[in-house]
Amino acid sequence: MFYRINQHTFVLILLILLFVLSYFVGQRTAEVGSDTGSYLKFYELVSIGGSTRISDWLFFGVAYVLGHFSFTGGSFLFLVSIISNILILSFALKIMALRRYEAQRNVFLMILFGVTLISPFYWNTQLNIIRTGVSIPFIYLGYYYFSFNKKAIGLVFLSMAIGFHVSSVLFVFPMLLVFLRTKLLAGVILFLSVVYLSSLGVEVVKVIVQNFTFLGGYYDKFFEGTSSYSVGVRFDFFTFTMFFWGLLYFNQKDEVLVFLFKLYSILLIPFLLFGFIAYSDRLLVYCWGLIPFILSYLTIEKFKSRDIWLMLCVLLIPVFLCIIYVFYEEVL
Repeated sequence: MFYRINQHTFVLILLILLFVLSYFVGQRTAEVGSDTGSYLKFYELVSIGGSTRISDWLFFGVAYVLGHFSFTGGSFLFLVSIISNILILSFALKIMALRRYEAQRNVFLMILFGVTLISPFYWNTQLNIIRTGVSIPFIYLGYYYFSFNKKAIGLVFLSMAIGFHVSSVLFVFPMLLVFLRTKLLAGVILFLSVVYLSSLGVEVVKVIVQNFTFLGGYYDKFFEGTSSYSVGVRFDFFTFTMFFWGLLYFNQKDEVLVFLFKLYSILLIPFLLFGFIAYSDRLLVYCWGLIPFILSYLTIEKFKSRDIWLMLCVLLIPVFLCIIYVFYEEVL
């Protein structure tokens, strides 16, 4: 049985699969992913010393170093992908280290791998919003270390998240809330939910933007919307996201679930404060990235039988092969 494989061997197998996955992600053409062409152009400009609007220092630094050694744009996309994937795996191993029972760790990792592969939010961060995609696991690990008495390491990871995408600062500023009791933190989220649903937050931000001239350029972006994307209170985003928040709140049975609840709650705050702007789903990707972790962990909690993962293997291997096939014609 695979769940009896030594954990180090199992992690090595997953790393090989992640490298294969990242290779195909990295070798995609500009037509795969709406922002791929822009990032390839960014890399080309950095490689020749041109100017670019992207100033995130770590993201720029990775591109600069690879460009200096004349690596291809595909190599740059591969490296960004594999960094995020390895960090996601590292976060999974960290939270499972909090669990007393080791027998189901491989099962959790296998389920997580499969659920992640079918998550549209994961693929969005791999193919489209890749700066956000690589900053998300830095945020997760930063909060993990910050929560469990390694605050200096946590701050380093959180700073690196900002280095890959400056907007990550929105998810760093409420970090002290991780030390609140879960009921008090739940109260904060419910209060902010009322503020969001009542549109009070919209009016407050309108006043701020209108009274500070240096923010005037953001008014259209915040309040006017676009032809393809609406602004204002998004009940669809809110309902979907709060479903998983409630799922965590009513299943805080051990240290892992308590930590996931706190992390999910804190990462939800920027949306509750600013979720009326256009493309507000990008404020929720940090939360939605935790959904595979939530579903995978609750699965091993609810279904104690180890044999469940055999069924998952049968289902997930074809899924993995299908994903590779999607990229096959683009790469070869």
